[in-house]
Amino acid sequence: MITNVQKIQVLNSSVAFLQEHQGKPQSRMPWSALQKSLAKYGLNPVEPFLSLLFHSQTNPPSKLVRVLHELEKTMITIEAYGLLIEFLRLGLLGAAESEDLLEKIVQQGLLPIDNDMLKNALMDFLLAKVKTSGKIH
Repeated sequence: MITNVQKIQVLNSSVAFLQEHQGKPQSRMPWSALQKSLAKYGLNPVEPFLSLLFHSQTNPPSKLVRVLHELEKTMITIEAYGLLIEFLRLGLLGAAESEDLLEKIVQQGLLPIDNDMLKNALMDFLLAKVKTSGKIH
């Protein structure tokens, strides 16, 4: 079982990797380098996660950002909202998925949503996709 700290480390590594290699064709991405980075956090086997990450990028990067309602602004920190926008920009989440993710966090009653809460929720979401569908191809 992957811990919350490991989830955040894995997500940080994955986001940094995607930012560094953004714009490259997926066939030219050095996935083995990311795999080695993720393996050190105990995510074994990492292939299903890499497959998911690879295919998560098929979400069209969002160029539009929804403006938060005044009430919504009290539910998420500015930093966490910026991070959510980055996840959308990288194609890790689609717009509808981001709404679902925020709703799940809000239902837990832990407000305001901060960076760590958002990262953990995103990793839970991604790992649940791996568990329910195995490798995504």
